Amino acid sequence: MARLRGDFDQQFTPTEGGYLYYPSPWKGAKLITVEEHEGFVNDWKRATGLAPMSVSVGLGLVFIIVSIFLLRHESSNLAKFGPAAVWIFGLFAWFRRPAVAASKAVKDRPYVTGSRPRSDVWRQARTTQSWPAIIFFLLLSAKFLFDAFQGRHGLFPPAFALAFWSFMVAVFGLVTFLKLRDRLQ
Repeated sequence: MARLRGDFDQQFTPTEGGYLYYPSPWKGAKLITVEEHEGFVNDWKRATGLAPMSVSVGLGLVFIIVSIFLLRHESSNLAKFGPAAVWIFGLFAWFRRPAVAASKAVKDRPYVTGSRPRSDVWRQARTTQSWPAIIFFLLLSAKFLFDAFQGRHGLFPPAFALAFWSFMVAVFGLVTFLKLRDRLQ
């Protein structure tokens, strides 16, 4: 949860007269007031607090268990993957409103700064990724790639599984390398 809040806060930079808000990593900043900033941050904290995150994780576990149960029985694909799709759509809807509130509020305001250098944007994006998550997903992708090489591809055709998991290993390997490089600099 703290990581979610920290990532949200990186869109705002304190300045004289309020905050600079970057609605897009590739565009300039727009000026918002201190009160607007507090409102956006408070809405985000309410969405990512302990209670809502506990409910979302609990519902996710229930939907996953229901999906696993349905996968073991003869049923349609909609019945098998429906609970997980409902959970994912619900999470998207829950986080979308506070995530885009600031962008909607400033859409008609002029940009007060130019865009940030792309290298800075990518470096900042890498700082939002935690080492345990990157290592976990790198190892998980490598495991699924190994399974695809062995012919244990599960739901996907073998060629698609090989291509997808090769891509995922390459992406997480690249992010790992770049984070190490950033740390050493």
